[in-house]
Amino acid sequence: MKKITTLVCAFLLINVFIQAQSYIPFPSNTAVWTSSYCYQLGGITDNFKIAMFGDTTINSVIYKKLYYSNDPLFDIDNSSYFAALREEEKEVYYIPQSSSEEYLLYDFTKTVGDTVKIYAYLHFPPNSTGSIDYRELKIDAIDSIMVDGVYRKRYYFSANGSFHQDEYWIEGIGSTFGMFHHFLSISDNGFNLRCLVQDNQLTYTEDVSTFLCSGNLPPVNCNDMLITGINQISPRPHNYLIFPNPTTTFLNIDSNNDNDKIKSVTLLTALGQEVLRSTYTGSNKIDLNIENFPSGVYYLKIRNSNNNLIIEKLLIEK
Repeated sequence: MKKITTLVCAFLLINVFIQAQSYIPFPSNTAVWTSSYCYQLGGITDNFKIAMFGDTTINSVIYKKLYYSNDPLFDIDNSSYFAALREEEKEVYYIPQSSSEEYLLYDFTKTVGDTVKIYAYLHFPPNSTGSIDYRELKIDAIDSIMVDGVYRKRYYFSANGSFHQDEYWIEGIGSTFGMFHHFLSISDNGFNLRCLVQDNQLTYTEDVSTFLCSGNLPPVNCNDMLITGINQISPRPHNYLIFPNPTTTFLNIDSNNDNDKIKSVTLLTALGQEVLRSTYTGSNKIDLNIENFPSGVYYLKIRNSNNNLIIEKLLIEK
């Protein structure tokens, strides 16, 4: 009897802890969700990214803009507008780029046993256009998970004997199936969230060991950065010498790898304004004339022949 009482008390304490947690909202500045897609019968796997960048106003309501990309690292220049997103009272709404109507994407107001009714935006890479798909599923359990040093509620939806695999929703992150592919139930197609980068910092990574095509997934890059203003950028390994930095009139970019050609170079101000863009065909070394740019902090974006993106902070001094 004492053991049963102890278990009941422990269960009640866990539930009190879960209920007492502060709600963690979705990102409100910049964020990149990286997901993997698998078409098992066709042997197709791919990664894609949905990024939050900038605001838009629709019907006098402010939304966050979402963009879609297949790049290994997200680049706003190579992306397409995907949807507008807003959150209100633990409910997340979106307007897809193919529609003018608002739909419910997530509902974190429900509890165990409730049925969640949402409108997913079904799309298959590399095509970013999709269809709006009504879905509903019952919440089987709610617990907590530590993410980036903070506990967040996690909602569990069981497979229930269908093609739908076990799925979780995490506050401020979304579905483990990916941001827009929750409640998906197709026998040979699957989606899986890989990671979330928020405000240029890696916030969450997902275990894909039980994913439909876990043994055949392409490598994923979660080092995305979105430039919105002056911020610190941590250096990343690459094959380029960029000098001098600080500089006054000229900038030299030299690749140490003959197979790593420079495809394009873009220079941005600290506020994200593009002030220079140049394209190249198979160059290993280039010289940029920057004598007409005023002093300040800039960001240099280099895209190479492998379609990888390198971003470096540059200081111009006069």
